[in-house]
Amino acid sequence: MIKPVVAFSFFLCLFLCFACGHDEESSVTIPENILNEEQFTALLTDFALAEGAAGMNVKQVPPAKFDSVYAFDPVSDNKVRRSQYDSTLAFYSLHPKLYKKIYENVLENLSRMQTSRNTQTATPGSK
Repeated sequence: MIKPVVAFSFFLCLFLCFACGHDEESSVTIPENILNEEQFTALLTDFALAEGAAGMNVKQVPPAKFDSVYAFDPVSDNKVRRSQYDSTLAFYSLHPKLYKKIYENVLENLSRMQTSRNTQTATPGSK
């Protein structure tokens, strides 16, 4: 079990590392093999939707058969190579401010989709 003092020290050091860093994020050039903000946002949005659909078990499938029924693969669906996805994930992990902006974009996309869905279901006569 981690002692509270050790955990506090770890998070304090982590916070200081990010807080004291200068704003190099605005001048970062995204390498050619890395997905840009729009592409990575689309991919992560699809991951969130796939995870949500699989978690809902909309077809009432026994857990042992999930793989055959829910064949979601956001990487190939977005025409991205697995190695490119891995490199992109590593790149943005090293640039947390850029990564945070992408996640904010993903949340906006999901919120927009939810609002659109709620509007469609609330409209009389819509299917």
